[in-house]
Amino acid sequence: MSEVSVKIDVALVVPPVWELSFQSLGIPRLSAWLHARGFNIAAYDLNVAFHKYICDGDICKNKIQKEYLVYREKYRIKQRYEIKKDEKDIRIDLPFGFSYVVCSNYSKIARFLNDHEVNIFRKFYLQSEIISTLCSRKKNQRLVIGISILSENQFLASLTLAQLLKKEHREVYVIIGGPWVTALYDQLINENVLLENIDFIIPFRGEIPLMNLLKILQSMEFIPENIPGVMQRKNDAFSNYTPIDAYIPAEMLPAPILFPLNDYLRPNVLPYESSIGCYWGKCNFCHHIPLYTHRYSNKSIQKVIRELKEYQRLHNFTTVAFNDASIPANRMRKLAQAFLDESFDFNWACFANIQSQFSPDIFSLAALSGLNVVSFGIETVNPRLSRFIGKPIDKMVAYSVLSWCSQAGINTTAGILNGFPSETENDLEELFEFCQRIKDFTYLHPHQFRLEKGTPFYSCPQKYGIILTEKDPESRLSVFEEFIDVNTEKHRDSDELSARNRRWWNIHCNRVLDWKSPAEQFCRPVELTK
Repeated sequence: MSEVSVKIDVALVVPPVWELSFQSLGIPRLSAWLHARGFNIAAYDLNVAFHKYICDGDICKNKIQKEYLVYREKYRIKQRYEIKKDEKDIRIDLPFGFSYVVCSNYSKIARFLNDHEVNIFRKFYLQSEIISTLCSRKKNQRLVIGISILSENQFLASLTLAQLLKKEHREVYVIIGGPWVTALYDQLINENVLLENIDFIIPFRGEIPLMNLLKILQSMEFIPENIPGVMQRKNDAFSNYTPIDAYIPAEMLPAPILFPLNDYLRPNVLPYESSIGCYWGKCNFCHHIPLYTHRYSNKSIQKVIRELKEYQRLHNFTTVAFNDASIPANRMRKLAQAFLDESFDFNWACFANIQSQFSPDIFSLAALSGLNVVSFGIETVNPRLSRFIGKPIDKMVAYSVLSWCSQAGINTTAGILNGFPSETENDLEELFEFCQRIKDFTYLHPHQFRLEKGTPFYSCPQKYGIILTEKDPESRLSVFEEFIDVNTEKHRDSDELSARNRRWWNIHCNRVLDWKSPAEQFCRPVELTK
């Protein structure tokens, strides 16, 4: 007896609102994986479409270097949507070509979702004919929509899209996944009303669970009660998550099918990923750890070269931005030598950790190959605190590495964090003194520590002297947690840390970089107002 099956159309979607400088690789990676396995895939970056809608089609991609106030004034004139003063939880701000719509209050999400006047995403989807485009399909074909949510900024837009899709076509299957879903999947399982238009939730790596789910939907068989790696809606409730080994070696992943580079504010930048996971993978504060599956693998240098050559054939770019969590010293040397052997004419940028294996020779070779920006995650330089956060560092090695980069002509940024559990004033003073030493040849990238779900600090709070404070039920969809630091007997909240962070950098730093990733080529300092 022949197996009965039906063709399915799959649309993978990046919802608003997200960074617009260059694309996230999640949907392009999934598209390539499923396409290679014979599925009919269409991918849409609705974030780009939304920005064009807001700005009357003009996202000023060639005017990115304009001053902040010029941008702000320009976008104020062009914005189609005015936010009322009492609706401060939704903010549309387009100073550098990206915007954030933040709405993490549960009641307000529900209210805005059904408010046809306030919900700008509803207007965008309907007026731009997004819904009719996504719902167009051939007769007797099943329609599956996958939505990748990177942060809470995209949650309201995703719910709105699902609601409109179900209204237009009740038989469409709607799936959500992505980093934000991964961080909150154990909470989302209880949000039956808010997620009434969502059929499946896929946390963590999505390639294998999504492929298996699509095969089930394609077979026309009864959907089983338990699908490993997939949470499904059954009788107005979501099933529990059953773990699955979703690990795929980097060498086995096809090159992501990218959206056109010209759609973004950095059309000369090619985002690229040569590894999955993090070779270190021990930072107690890192919110990426749940996504890494705790196994690191990288593509062979030969595969990297093949893929970059193919991207050169398909796209025009002058810079390759490596999205790898961190490039180790030995791999940086191998990449640099390979790029020189191939006579590549692009620049490249990457993230890296401070390692004693780095040397002046490595950076000199890398600079010759086109490396011109490295973003180092330093966080703190105190030996005790660095071991406590899972990222031991020798400040003398850090100083040498940053100075060697400078001597080689490579721009660097030093990522700094304050507000860690157990952090003392002496720890901060040591960090301040270090930053004063390096500020003449690197750019400081300051942040404040915030406790996030999914991190080792959050998963084992007692081990690290952390007491989680009771969370407001209205804020249960936020990935951030307030806490009491047992080590210092202080309550750490974001407002306190933000004020402290700002005061400190105003006093101690005159070269603070306002950027989003090492692919930003305009490494110019921003003066902070005292």
